[in-house]
Amino acid sequence: MDIQERLIRLEPFIETRDYPAIAAVLAPSAPVDIAELLSHLDESFISSVLQYLPASVTGEVLSHLDAELIPQIMKDLGSDRSAQILDTMYSDDVADLLGELTPKEQKEVFDLMEDEDAEDVKGLMVYPEDTAGSIMTTEFVALNQHVTAEEAINILRAEAPSAETVYYVYVVDDDEVLVGVLSLRDLIVTPPSWPLEHIMHTRVKYVDDYMDQEEVARIVSRYDIMAVPVVDRNHRLVGIVTVDDVLDVIQE
Repeated sequence: MDIQERLIRLEPFIETRDYPAIAAVLAPSAPVDIAELLSHLDESFISSVLQYLPASVTGEVLSHLDAELIPQIMKDLGSDRSAQILDTMYSDDVADLLGELTPKEQKEVFDLMEDEDAEDVKGLMVYPEDTAGSIMTTEFVALNQHVTAEEAINILRAEAPSAETVYYVYVVDDDEVLVGVLSLRDLIVTPPSWPLEHIMHTRVKYVDDYMDQEEVARIVSRYDIMAVPVVDRNHRLVGIVTVDDVLDVIQE
């Protein structure tokens, strides 16, 4: 079903401003498709429809809408609803969204966030545009090299839901320096008592936090990896760039 067909299906609900019905029709669609459909409606409809979509879906929809619409949408949604939506979004997506707002509007959004989440986003926003740091996410899984395979699996069970991806498990030393990487398969087939330093792969492909994003995209493409770790000048692990972020760079 193309955009025009979906709009025709929505016409009766648009005419009566039945926002819950519009949301119900849109909900099964991918967030990028929902954003495209909403962009064909009057701006006054958008915030009203978003009120009735799940917060996690709304967060993804916002990242695909015209940046100029975001300030008014956030105001229309109200502080409680906006805070609920922001809580479901990954730090890099929030940073992208805030990058389109004025300093005053940014402060208003930061005031809605948990302190720790706000600090993560602020840390990403200090990086120059188009660098690895500006497109990385801080929601990833990193484990100390002395952790055993069994402990690692238990930690993953607890932390994986809040991570953007768990394709790889990154291993760090006591100073948070990146020292290795392993796959979930590595963990599963390893004796439970073995520490990660005995099974990790030490030849890790990584990028610097100030590397140009196009070079990051080339590395991810060249080595056919789903994510690449990002390190600072002291080789400390500070984030990861995932393949979906790379696709955005390639599209641009």
